[in-house]
Amino acid sequence: MVGGLKHSESSGDFNPITLASVDPQKYKADKQVCFKQVENQSAKDMRQNHNIVKFRDCLIQKGYVLLS
Repeated sequence: MVGGLKHSESSGDFNPITLASVDPQKYKADKQVCFKQVENQSAKDMRQNHNIVKFRDCLIQKGYVLLS
């Protein structure tokens, strides 16, 4: 559990779908890095929309195409 959320496949906004060609282990690791990065930048609740946007932007900057 990270930041009060289960960091798993059921994490909703923090588990966006990406292309099938992406290495799932690398993607999982990058999601964890982005999650921690956003969590460290903000003392706010990680479920707030602003933090979700920052998390998704982090993944996009790493080159991922998010489908959800």
